[in-house]
Amino acid sequence: MFAATQIRCAFSLILLTAGLGSLSVLDGCSRSSSKTIVVIPETTAQEIWETEHAGVEAAVLGTRWKIYWNGPASEDEVDKQIDLVQKATNERAGGIVLSPDHAVALTSVIRRALSSHVPVVITGSPLPILHEAGLHQILNDNEESGRLAAERLATLFDGKGTVAILGFNPDIVSTVQVTNALSYEIQQNYPNIQIVARPKGSFRLGEMEAQAEEILRASPQLSAIVTIGITSTRGAYIALKNTDRYKTVKLIGCDQDLDLMYYLRRGEIDSIVVQNTYEMGYDAIKSIQSQHEGRTFPEVTRVKPVLVTRENIDSDAIQRLLTMDWRPVR
Repeated sequence: MFAATQIRCAFSLILLTAGLGSLSVLDGCSRSSSKTIVVIPETTAQEIWETEHAGVEAAVLGTRWKIYWNGPASEDEVDKQIDLVQKATNERAGGIVLSPDHAVALTSVIRRALSSHVPVVITGSPLPILHEAGLHQILNDNEESGRLAAERLATLFDGKGTVAILGFNPDIVSTVQVTNALSYEIQQNYPNIQIVARPKGSFRLGEMEAQAEEILRASPQLSAIVTIGITSTRGAYIALKNTDRYKTVKLIGCDQDLDLMYYLRRGEIDSIVVQNTYEMGYDAIKSIQSQHEGRTFPEVTRVKPVLVTRENIDSDAIQRLLTMDWRPVR
């Protein structure tokens, strides 16, 4: 990862041993290594994390900090994330920004990074680690995501109807929190909306499509499907298209991706609750910088999501939130 830097530092050590180097050269190598922040998204295959990429690059613009961006090709490649965290720790990166793919599997390697004095910021879904020095969690406000989805359902159906919730995954804390918040909001404030299905989700598109088709067959009067996560939204969309139910069953998704926003523009997806991963990424880098400067930071920061519809998608505010331009001019 930092091979070029390591080669330069090794060469400088040889020079120093021979009496030809200087302490300032070694100090420069040390600073070079510590100015690299490793950013590990849930997956490199979804635009929601390219927006985070744009945020982290904007945060280092005009500074000496560098970004190393890498991650798994899909959300179920947890071993890839573990390996990247371990490498960043071993090479004493200036910091780690991680959007975890598993609630438990990554806990040990993150604790090792923190014990090695590598600052860590968790974005997206939380990890069950509290009160650890050097750890800052910048998370989507999942209760707000559930509330926004419930409010949209109530608006569409005048407070009554039937809904299926897809995408709940016990290994991803954020999906559990959004699902629970959505269910609670419906039960407390919209008692005439009935939840008819809430099955466990999957990272596999084919499984989510089949799951949605089964629910559509079992619920001919279904009013809407709310999906928690990109894969479940995509699977439900395909099922609705295949069964020609997309005109009568509203689809409300959580989390953005390029194709999903296109279907929203066409009116085939009603709305999407969008995470502000740009702000998460930007604030994550600023948090790591502040730690290196000895400044304090909160343990947890929650970033508000936004409901995107055909009516507001082209507004300046929404377009800024969705930007994937991660190559700003230096």
